[in-house]
Amino acid sequence: MPFNPNMNKKLLKFEYPFQDHKDERFVYGFLSLDDPYEVTKDERLRAKWIEEAKLLYGEFKPSGPQKPLAYISKSKLEDIVETLKKLLLSDWNDVNFVIGTNPNDQIEIKFDLATVDTLQGLHAYMNTMLNTHDEIIRFCLKKLPRYWGYREDNFVYYMLTPPWVKMFINDVINQTRASNQRTAMMMQGHNVSMIGQPNKIPALFSRDINID
Repeated sequence: MPFNPNMNKKLLKFEYPFQDHKDERFVYGFLSLDDPYEVTKDERLRAKWIEEAKLLYGEFKPSGPQKPLAYISKSKLEDIVETLKKLLLSDWNDVNFVIGTNPNDQIEIKFDLATVDTLQGLHAYMNTMLNTHDEIIRFCLKKLPRYWGYREDNFVYYMLTPPWVKMFINDVINQTRASNQRTAMMMQGHNVSMIGQPNKIPALFSRDINID
């Protein structure tokens, strides 16, 4: 049976269908790199992909764990203490401790070492709680280095500073710097009293509180 080709010729992808002459059908194939209908489809897909990619980021949030100071005020001090107390009672219910605030609005926690199984574990817990616990992070608390894991007699102390309280300037680095400055001024013959008195050491008010 002989082969009979179809009389309805199928145009190629880049052939322009409205030209009768065969050589003129391919002119528009050189003028456009892509099929205009496919280009429109690709543009729609690209726009959709861009919009969906924007949703992955969510709402704008400032970098870092801290939130603006406007959210935390002095009126939240009681809530902060209650949150810390409930958290410690939940995780360290067999440890004797007291928690409260001093006249400087700082939070002091005093643990009885006789009831603490491992001091290293307690210290690691306090650091982890301060840096990773959501309820604590939202209060923007800072640790006071001088009394963070401070041991005295049979007790260990931790002091936290709320965001509205100015941090003491007499941490270890500033104390060393001030001491070196006073020594240098004395060696140069200057009056040490002219550059200020030594920084006052922050008081530990919970030292005199007994743990039942």
